[in-house]
This record gives sequence, structure tokens and C-alpha cells, in this order.
Amino acid sequence: MQIVVVASSGGCGDEVVLAPVIEVPTSGSDADPFTDLEELELSIAFAGDDDAITSDTFARGSAVELGGVPYGQDLVVHLLGRSGGRDVAYGRTCTFDLAADAPPPAPHLWFARTQRWASIEVPAAAERSGGVALAADGSAVILGGVDPDGEPVTSVERFDPVGGVFAGVGELAPRRRATFAPFGDGRLIAVGGIDAVTDEPAIFVEVIDARLAATRPVETFDDERIQLVAPAAARLTDGSLVVIGGYESVADETPSGRVVTVTPTDGEPEISTIDAVLAAPRAGHTLTRLSDDLGAPLLVVGGVDAEHVPVAIAELYKPLNKDFASALDFSEALQVPRTDHVAVRMVDGSVLIVGGLDDVGSPVRTAEQFSLDGGFTSVGEIPVGAGVIDLVATPMSDGR
Repeated sequence: MQIVVVASSGGCGDEVVLAPVIEVPTSGSDADPFTDLEELELSIAFAGDDDAITSDTFARGSAVELGGVPYGQDLVVHLLGRSGGRDVAYGRTCTFDLAADAPPPAPHLWFARTQRWASIEVPAAAERSGGVALAADGSAVILGGVDPDGEPVTSVERFDPVGGVFAGVGELAPRRRATFAPFGDGRLIAVGGIDAVTDEPAIFVEVIDARLAATRPVETFDDERIQLVAPAAARLTDGSLVVIGGYESVADETPSGRVVTVTPTDGEPEISTIDAVLAAPRAGHTLTRLSDDLGAPLLVVGGVDAEHVPVAIAELYKPLNKDFASALDFSEALQVPRTDHVAVRMVDGSVLIVGGLDDVGSPVRTAEQFSLDGGFTSVGEIPVGAGVIDLVATPMSDGR
């Protein structure tokens, strides 16, 4: 947005009018602020001051001009967009000076859809460690983890971002170190982990339907083929799930190289064991689909081997072949071997590897980026004081 400052002579001296020319992201993009705006608020203030010198509101479609603006130094123009009484878009200028004896400036302002911190109600399970939040039906579903006493949290909660409220969905069986992932039909699945009742690997899967119209929020199905502790799971482009690695025994933590697929159905999900196995069995690894194309490969990164040493070599699973790429076709390795890290697919198709623990159990601050063309490259250090263990990372639409 460009703010054009127009000085006009009046009977009581010069009146300064702000007549904005609005510049916004591409129409239809996630950052487009005008999808559902109902009103704008234009204001001017001194830099660092929360109180506006003057401001006015404008209905959607009306002319936006702010009169009665004083001369001064270190001025900042703000623009807010509102929908449903909430601020959903924002823009501001850099500081500028406005003097009677100088040409009016034209400071630049970019106006885009945004989100701001807000207070929300406390969830029923207010304290859980190691849980996850997965997107489903336009909401976030919070599940898993343990409470302050180390006991598994069984409650599943749905957070509605529009109303800012939590609602109970259902109860899971108590287990630790389970893996949660989304199906392609909007439901979620809980696989693997340690059954808190038997203290053995869980021999069941749970399908969670957190949608508002769901009549059976949590369904349990027994299947011994999925008894893996802390495996990695990812959704395939056909909506099914692939589960790789983890431990098959609680007493003997020897990592598995097994591959299991889970296909959603209206009833019991179809579970199949694939003949392919990891070249380097592991646990504590990540599994990331590299694109949304049909049959897109999945990248296996990090984790620990049978000696509890982080695995450097990455592997590539090809769903259409139901096998891993051979070492001749794919032989990429991490710059810093690690386990319990985070892997995030970015908007350009690369994968960002952040955090985790190295071979002596120290936090890894080197961030790496993977691409099929360039392999793993270091992209900088996470600053001291920033979290690199038990962290989450979310890509933004602008590539950050």
C-alpha cells in the first residue's frame, strides 16, 4: 500500500489528508486480506506509541481517507481489517516525517491477511507433554502425550479456531510413544506405542473421527502386525498410511525395518505388511512425503540403530514399487546424524531438518535442508536459547 499525503490549504491553516492507495497480495491467495473483510480502520501514531493521534473506520467499498493529520516526526500509519469483530488483516509503514515546509512523503505499506495472538479458554487436559496437534475438518485435534505424573493422556480434544474453543471428542486407550497421522478422508489414526495396561507393544489401532458430524469418534481394531513402538508414519497420495520402523519389543529395543500400510475403509482399516525392509532399521526417525504427486516418494531421515547411535544415511521409500531405492540410486546422508528431530516439507518441495539429539545426546543446532537434486546441505545454526528438543515447526505460505 502506498500512502499519498495531500496537503491542502484551509481557513485555519494547512490540513493534511492521508489518501491511501492499497497494494495487497494476489487475489485468491491465502494472504489476500479482502476475502471477507467488513471494515477497515486507518490510523496514524508516533512510532512506538500504542495510542493513535487520529483514526477512522470505513465500510468495505467506501473511500478511505484520513483527515486532521498533524505535522510531526517519526510518524507511522497503521491499517487494520476486521471481519466478525476480529482483526484479521494488518499493514503498517516505516517511520516518516511530515513537515509543512517539505514535500509530502509517500511511505510504503503492504496490507495483508494476518493472525494475531489472542486469549482462548483452557483445554480440559491443560497439561500434556509429547502430544500432537493434527489438522482435521478445519480444526486442530489434540491427542496423545503424558500428564505431569507421566501417565498417558487419553482425552482427544478438538480446537475450533473460529470460536477459539475446545471440545471433547472421545477417549483413547492409555498408551505411550504412539504415532498419530492423518488419513486422506479427514480421519486420524493412532498406531503403535506401549499399551499402558500390559506394558507391551500395543496390538491395536484406533481411528479417530473428530468431525462435528461423527457418530463414532473413536473406534478400536486389533491387529498384531502394527505392534511397533515409536514408528514413523506418513500419508500417501492415495489417502492411505505407511508406517515404517520403530521397536517391536519393549525389553529388547532393537529397531525394526518393517513397512506396514494402513488403508482407511468404512469399517476396519485394511492393514498389510510390505516385503520391503529398511537397509538401516531405526527408531526415532522421521518420514516425509516429498510432493503431492501420485506415487511421490517418502524420505526416511535419522533415528537410532540397535546400538542407539544416530543413523546418518537417509532412505527413500517408493510407494508405487513398494520398495526402497537401492544404494546405487539413492545414497544421501545427513551432515549431522540425529534422532528425535523434526522434518518439515517446505512449499518448494524441499525438507527442512531441525533439532534433535546427536551421537552423545547433545542438542543439534545445525539446520539442514534436503532436496532430491542437492541432497542434504547445512542452512545455518539455530541460536542458543531457541528450542531444538521437543519442538514443532510449521511452514508458512511465504516459504519461511
